[in-house]
Amino acid sequence: MDAKLRQKIASLAGMTLRGYIWFLVVELFALVFYGVSLFSDPLFTYLPFVPAAGVSATIEFFPRCPKTAAGIESVGADGGMEKLILRVDESFAKMPSLRVMIGSARAVEPLLVIVVLIGGFAFLVSFVSLPFASKLTFSATLIAVLVSLLAVSTNYLNSNTERLQRVQEKQMFADIKLNYDPKDYFYVRSVVRQRMKSGDIKLGDIFQADKTQFTPEALAKALLE
Repeated sequence: MDAKLRQKIASLAGMTLRGYIWFLVVELFALVFYGVSLFSDPLFTYLPFVPAAGVSATIEFFPRCPKTAAGIESVGADGGMEKLILRVDESFAKMPSLRVMIGSARAVEPLLVIVVLIGGFAFLVSFVSLPFASKLTFSATLIAVLVSLLAVSTNYLNSNTERLQRVQEKQMFADIKLNYDPKDYFYVRSVVRQRMKSGDIKLGDIFQADKTQFTPEALAKALLE
């Protein structure tokens, strides 16, 4: 079997497994809302595989079509840098895309697993007959665990802000580089990095105010910071 095909199959399997967990969580909450047990029908445990496999196969085997040679642009051409900056601003405004949300979900996936485990445990216990006093004790314990989890989740998300930003930056670069020759990837990545740092301020406005911020030297310095 071709090495590239094996890599795609392995990636597809991993993506499908992640997707299955997400769709299973959605299904679990939907069933709880309607008062149905997840284990009342074996079909419920297999059903999430269908959308998970479909979405994963679409992402893995049907990527965006690359630009044709006629569509390749150059940053060095007249007005090329300004056009790149405007394109990056537009791409930033359209975020998050489906792929960015999937990447962000992967970034917080460890936290999701904890939430699913606690939620699943509470769901299963709800079907067990317990004395009122025991249920009261269990409810109080579960609330204490959830409060602790909220504190942990807040710290986790704060510490992973940079990781989530890298996911967005990576996707922006992947989208925009399709318009340029590989020799211009340095400029594309540098401008994307600058846009991630500028927050609410558009790079187009900065470019009009101070074009020296986008010289090769300035972009190289910004990329290494």
